[in-house]
Amino acid sequence: MKVTYKILLAALLVALGCSSCDNFLSIRPKDALYPKTLTDYENLLNYPELMKTGATFPSFMTDDAFLLDDPGFLGDAPSLPMVEHSTQTLYKLSHGNVFSDAEEDYYWTSSYKNIDYYNTVIDCSPEATEATEEHRANVIAEAKAGRALEYLCLVNCYSPQYDKKTATVDQSGVPLILHADIMQGDLKRATLQECYDLILTDLTDALPLLPEVAKPSKYRMSRGGCAGILARAYLIIGDYEKALSYANEALKSNDALLDFKTISVLDPYGFIGRTDMPESLNDPEAILIRNASYAFGNSGSVLTSDNLISIYDEEHDKRCLVYFVDNYWGTPFESPTTRIYISGFRENIGISSSEMYLTAAECEARIGSVDRAMELLNKLRANRIEGYEPMTAAGMDREKVLDEVLLERRREFALRGMFRFIDLRRFAKDPKRAVTVTHNTGDGQTESITADDPRFTLPIPQVVMRINPNMKQNKR
Repeated sequence: MKVTYKILLAALLVALGCSSCDNFLSIRPKDALYPKTLTDYENLLNYPELMKTGATFPSFMTDDAFLLDDPGFLGDAPSLPMVEHSTQTLYKLSHGNVFSDAEEDYYWTSSYKNIDYYNTVIDCSPEATEATEEHRANVIAEAKAGRALEYLCLVNCYSPQYDKKTATVDQSGVPLILHADIMQGDLKRATLQECYDLILTDLTDALPLLPEVAKPSKYRMSRGGCAGILARAYLIIGDYEKALSYANEALKSNDALLDFKTISVLDPYGFIGRTDMPESLNDPEAILIRNASYAFGNSGSVLTSDNLISIYDEEHDKRCLVYFVDNYWGTPFESPTTRIYISGFRENIGISSSEMYLTAAECEARIGSVDRAMELLNKLRANRIEGYEPMTAAGMDREKVLDEVLLERRREFALRGMFRFIDLRRFAKDPKRAVTVTHNTGDGQTESITADDPRFTLPIPQVVMRINPNMKQNKR
């Protein structure tokens, strides 16, 4: 482990000080081991921060979340953890900046840092020693797929929803940094089309070069994980045929589902270890593991909206048992409908079989077979709901089946990562499914917006804008 971190430090210095892998900094830390062999560069892909991706705080803008306006709402329950200023700003659907000068937008910072590690591997692996050409191609492919996932998350946080009609001229994508130099200045935003072109090209180039089985664990990229990212990307931009094709390909690598009916509550008043839900590495649904920026995501920091709880069968749907509790540290909430989101385990917000089932089901409902969509939906629900009786598409039109799939998608990914946030943004393009989000803003007031509002695009961090004065800021 000590050797690995010396290599990681050296690689960061390479990225800081050069655009060519031959041009190292003249001052090197004592005992630092500079990466030379392909194995050295592959070891960079084990950097712990690369095992995380995506943001969790956008969940606070969705219709799943509820934050307290009146502390007395909890009755005798102890106070919930302090919510950061940025989270309150998001929840109140405020205009303007989200992060104050005293706060760091950790997601932007960590994601571009991860991209720099991937760029280092991509730039320097061609010159690395002790490598077969096959192994070299595998390592570069994995770095490209990892970079694509980072950019996919970024562009869905800091750019508006993709629209094919305007994507080629809409200069509101994120800056595309393609080489190992985190000190680049005067950055400019790419078009949305340029962002997605890079994402899709990186992924499709990488796919055939990746291993069928991730090694040494599912934190590393596999062919199924890459196909899953492609399915997610094509779903976001509305290419349902390709999303369906790649979701099916990902499911070929792993179609296992965890039976939630076998999960038990070990400590009803605890947090970590509250249930015997398997951790990421033991999760049978995992195809590609990526944890949230914070170890447990939104767990323990947000109450569920009444609207969210109303879509579950609380008596039989075991996701309620796993994800929500009606008390805080043993003190029941005064309101019978109040729940706090406490998963108590590291959630996988990478690629899972459950996501691929729902992606395939949605695409089948939109462009394929409603019977196949219902078959996929029933298989998932049978592993979530006790005493489940399968639904049938008989008598249901395509729109009704699609509604059922999208409702299940909300149940499955409630308050996890950016799932609901991204879904609301893409639904805003559909007049039939656009959702109005209403949040309390204090003093009995509320604010309501739909996800096509500019406030559903986060601002570029202020420090980034100061360093890059020619960069266009998002209007909120």
